[in-house]
Amino acid sequence: MNDERAPVLRVLGFAGSLRA
Repeated sequence: MNDERAPVLRVLGFAGSLRA
């Protein structure tokens, strides 16, 4: 995975956990 998309996936996963 590219380092540029790594933080994005981390944020999406974190926000997804809060919404889920």
